[in-house]
Amino acid sequence: MYAPVLRAHASDPKNRGPLETANAWGEARYPPCGDLFKLSLRLEGNRLAEVRFEAQACGPVVALGSLATEKLRGMTIQEALGFDCFDWDRAAGGLPPAKRHAILLLLEALQEALGTKASTEGSSS
Repeated sequence: MYAPVLRAHASDPKNRGPLETANAWGEARYPPCGDLFKLSLRLEGNRLAEVRFEAQACGPVVALGSLATEKLRGMTIQEALGFDCFDWDRAAGGLPPAKRHAILLLLEALQEALGTKASTEGSSS
């Protein structure tokens, strides 16, 4: 049902927990199932230097949060915001339709975390 990459992140999530040195945050909720997803970033200039997540959610949300922290670290703000729902679905090996809300939670939290930073810092690069 789930791709090996997603199963690996579900069984051993990376970068889960608060980020004390964060300077950008985003949060998203999925009311139909009660999922809560938080993303914390430490930005250095225009680059995501450190990324962590917290989730009270189903396995695919946790797994995608873990996968995303690994992929996002080191990206520029523009690169991170340019990674769309299709890119995340491919990175996860394809999510079943009933679990694609994991991607929406990630994108919403990422946009919230980077929304103002992208408009103020993104233009300086």
